[in-house]
Amino acid sequence: MLGFRFSERFTGQFYRLTAPLEPTEAVLDIEIVCFDILDFLRTRTAVLRGTFSVANFAASQHVEGEVRLRFATEGKAGYSFWLLGNDGMRYRLLGEKDAHVSRGTASFTELPMSVFDDRGRELGRIEFAFPFREEGARVLKSIRILAPGLFGGLLSER
Repeated sequence: MLGFRFSERFTGQFYRLTAPLEPTEAVLDIEIVCFDILDFLRTRTAVLRGTFSVANFAASQHVEGEVRLRFATEGKAGYSFWLLGNDGMRYRLLGEKDAHVSRGTASFTELPMSVFDDRGRELGRIEFAFPFREEGARVLKSIRILAPGLFGGLLSER
């Protein structure tokens, strides 16, 4: 089966609802992976994995979840993942990136997210940015075709 993968890096500010005037730097390094292109064409969903960092909240924590790439049909990509905070509690982050031609690359480079505890209570918001001029080429270079079993497994990754 054919698939693909690529990487993205977002930086931004985490605003706790209890202290909205005291933002904390946030960094999200992720890899988007699709192991089955036919499944992806049907669901437009791929695996999301990587690391998330916010001082005094989640220092270089592993994240796992999914991204729904619906640019062609809805002009959006939805990001959803879980992580363990420094306190050992589970947190969920949800966000959506819009792709509106009228706004150029600006809409494509913004990823607002909300942070929820394991009970579904919103704790804060993150305004992530993807600096397209600096990171765009890196994303393009990171794109890989996954073809397990083809060419002796040469293009195979997991």
